[in-house]
Amino acid sequence: RLEEAYATSQATNTFPEICGRICPQDRLCEGNCVIEQSGHGTVTIGSVEKYITDTAWENGWVKPAAPLAERGESVGIIGAGPGGLAAADMLRKAGVQVTVYDRYDRAGGLLMYGIPSFKLEKDVVERRNKLLADGGVTFVLNCNVGEDISFEEIRGKHDAVIIATGVYKSRDLAMPGSGSEGIVKAIDFLCASNKKSFGDAVAEFDNGDLNAEGKKVV
Repeated sequence: RLEEAYATSQATNTFPEICGRICPQDRLCEGNCVIEQSGHGTVTIGSVEKYITDTAWENGWVKPAAPLAERGESVGIIGAGPGGLAAADMLRKAGVQVTVYDRYDRAGGLLMYGIPSFKLEKDVVERRNKLLADGGVTFVLNCNVGEDISFEEIRGKHDAVIIATGVYKSRDLAMPGSGSEGIVKAIDFLCASNKKSFGDAVAEFDNGDLNAEGKKVV
């Protein structure tokens, strides 16, 4: 029955094991669970989702996309974050030829760079990326659209283009002192820290600007 549960879970969700780890279930599905509202304790939806999918991986039930028929249409996707990868997954399952372009050297977007590993293990993201590649998705990484390739070139290569670039931008606090010296935006720190954990050279981390070691952090 667990294999059936996985089939149901992944039918409408490209990343069930990732959602099970990082989605704020307490405020969303679990927070609105009717069993919780009746006083019997919520169904732990996130934990169930994570367990089912991790079990599916362990047992070899997770397979690359195998469309019933290949189609001639080609779609280019700009951005290898969760939105772009979800689109790539659904399109490949329908037999569409898919190429994903991203400026970074790893697919995953903020799943890879913006969330710390203790919250979302990076091998969990990497195995999904490999699954997509094994299913026929082509990744063009280290490719900054507008510099390494123009939008017009991408448009000329494909029948349609999906723009799924995401937002690597923090929201500023509307309060006095938010721009003071020593104030570091969380997304900048997280991206630098994650890149460093991959073994990348990160100038802002190495020079101490985004390295929290030996500093008091509030």
